[in-house]
This record gives sequence, structure tokens and C-alpha cells, in this order.
Amino acid sequence: MKRLIPILLLAIALSACQGSGESRTAEGNYPEPALEVAAENLSTISFEVEGMTCPFCENSIKQSLENIEGVIEAQASHLDSITVVQYDKSRVTAKAMEEAIVSRGYKVTGHSPRE
Repeated sequence: MKRLIPILLLAIALSACQGSGESRTAEGNYPEPALEVAAENLSTISFEVEGMTCPFCENSIKQSLENIEGVIEAQASHLDSITVVQYDKSRVTAKAMEEAIVSRGYKVTGHSPRE
């Protein structure tokens, strides 16, 4: 039993820092976004984020953003300190997305639209 506890703790720690990769369907394809967006409302924004140090941080930010209605997809990179979000600009604002990032304990130092 004493040997099992460190093994379980290691497994939990490793699983927490994994999962930052994109998920694929059984066929190996990326799933289509569930949100239908008119082309004129589709937008992409890039946030400069301080405080991301590992894939767990990336996943935390990604999850907080993708829980916002109107966010289609979010990707975060702790190596580049950048988070890129594709969203429906008629349903969500940059301010709301920034607040979601800050609520997870990170600092947004800037943002800019992307083409």
C-alpha cells in the first residue's frame, strides 16, 4: 500500500500536465466547431499572457475561454506567452475573454485582432 500512493500521485501529476494537445475524433480528424457563425461575425484575437509556465496552464486558459458562449476555439502557448481565440464577435467581447484569462490567475498584457 505504501508503494501504491507515490505511484498514484505521480500518475495524477502527469495527467494534469498532459491534455494540452488538441483532441481528435476516432478517425483522426479534428472535430468541427459546434457553433454556427455567420462569416461577417467570425473573428480571431491574440492575447499576450504572462504567467503560463506549462501545458496545464495552457489547458486551464483554453478551458476557461471555451466555456464562454460565442468562443469557437482557443489555443494557448506557454512557450510563446500567447493565446489565440476564434470567436463570434456578435456574441462575446475581448473584455469578457480577458476577464476569463485573468480569473484563472494570469495577466493579460495586451491583445490584438488577427487576420
